[in-house]
Amino acid sequence: MEHGFAHLKNWCVLGKVRTDSAWSTALVRALLVLTNREVAR
Repeated sequence: MEHGFAHLKNWCVLGKVRTDSAWSTALVRALLVLTNREVAR
């Protein structure tokens, strides 16, 4: 359940990010790294 809330928070952040492309690129990279770590477990 907590994992789902984390994703919801991420989507809220992504909504704010649309205006700043450089920051959103960094955020997407960070999310990809985190997702890859979860998959690797």
